[in-house]
Amino acid sequence: MFIFCSLFIAASSSNIAIYPTKVGDSVEFDFGRGIKELEVIRDLGKGVEKLLPSDDLKDSIKTGDKNHLPTNAFLTKEGLLVIDPVTEEDYGTYKSDILYGPRFGYPILQIVPLPPSTNDITEDPTDYKKD
Repeated sequence: MFIFCSLFIAASSSNIAIYPTKVGDSVEFDFGRGIKELEVIRDLGKGVEKLLPSDDLKDSIKTGDKNHLPTNAFLTKEGLLVIDPVTEEDYGTYKSDILYGPRFGYPILQIVPLPPSTNDITEDPTDYKKD
């Protein structure tokens, strides 16, 4: 299931995009064609992983040790990061290796859990006791 989420650009830094999403949704973010790797720092993981552009998900992951977290993250050769579906292991920071200029810097994507909304209230208004 693909649900469109708005990207929020942090006011203090023009190179950071924050993408709120929930487990099970899909994420697509275009880092651009010139990208050679993404540095990935996962919220649940230890250390840094690398995602390399590839035609195959298994070839996209490069890590220094074999204890990397399972992921559905895939970086295409065109620079498109695709995570489908998002898992808890996919929350974290994805940093590009391409410098787009001194005022912009290296693009960074932070994938964060979608905050709970007030629409998730399960209690029916008719459940209240009347005096």
